[in-house]
Amino acid sequence: MHDGDGDDDDDITTTTMNIMSTQRKIGSANKALISSGIFQILVVLLVCTLVVCGSLAFLLLFPDHHQHDQHQQQNQRDPYHQPISKDLHQYNISSDIKENNNNNKNELFPHLYPRLPHLPAFPIIENEKELIDDTLRNNKPTIAGIGAILNHFIHDLRESNREMVLAEENEQEVLVEPADIRAIYYSLTSKHLIPLDKALKQSSFPKIRTDGSIFMSVAAFREHILADTLKSAFRYSTNPNKLFIGAVVQNCFGTETSLFSSSSSSSCKTGWQIVDKKRDIREMLDAPPDKNGIEEFCADEEFTKYCDAGQLRVLYVHETEALGPAVAR
Repeated sequence: MHDGDGDDDDDITTTTMNIMSTQRKIGSANKALISSGIFQILVVLLVCTLVVCGSLAFLLLFPDHHQHDQHQQQNQRDPYHQPISKDLHQYNISSDIKENNNNNKNELFPHLYPRLPHLPAFPIIENEKELIDDTLRNNKPTIAGIGAILNHFIHDLRESNREMVLAEENEQEVLVEPADIRAIYYSLTSKHLIPLDKALKQSSFPKIRTDGSIFMSVAAFREHILADTLKSAFRYSTNPNKLFIGAVVQNCFGTETSLFSSSSSSSCKTGWQIVDKKRDIREMLDAPPDKNGIEEFCADEEFTKYCDAGQLRVLYVHETEALGPAVAR
């Protein structure tokens, strides 16, 4: 028993010495690693990773802070790029503003004055001849001048369509062919739209703003939820004072007799309605005039201020002259 105990003591002593030797080797290796450049590089990489991750987390949590700083720096460099809405609402634009009180506003936004009226449907644009001349010939383009030109194009298009319909009703010898329709449309485009395009290319139209304002184009064809669409756009906008909407309202207004008939019957019709499912009979029925979503939107007290501020610009087109969303936009 005694000899066996002595052997156990020797084994314990040997094991302890081996452990101590291993610890000394590990300690020496750690000191070598710490004193080497590899450890220092690892520490630097760890710190950099923490900094980058922290910055990304800040940008994700507070995205508006960075954008706000960028806009401030940009505005300091270029005084032209100032928020549109501040000036528009500050001056409380209205249709009866006197010309001699518009000097400051005209310097900032010359193309927005005078305003293009949005109501009633097919409104009269005051001094439209002068505005058209300024836009086409005097290098003074305005939204109202452009609107007046487009209104003339729409009016002449309707009259040419009416003439073709009446010619067929009167059973004249010459029938209207597709080529005739294309030729008339090309003629009206050459008369109204091509001169406008050339004038705008050569004009000193204000440069594109970079203050975060947004233009939204709306082509509405007999749209009964147009007002709801406009309300949603302003209500859910991050900054509704910087939202500007151009709408082309293509409705049946019920203001005159049908384009396709010289009779005094109702001009408004539904789309094709199924009147007999078994025999699959469909008809177009008489209908009341379409609801004007612009009028409904601007009558809402929550949104009237945007109409008064000129943030809604409208062109009206009879639904029979509608040529699709691409032309409308």
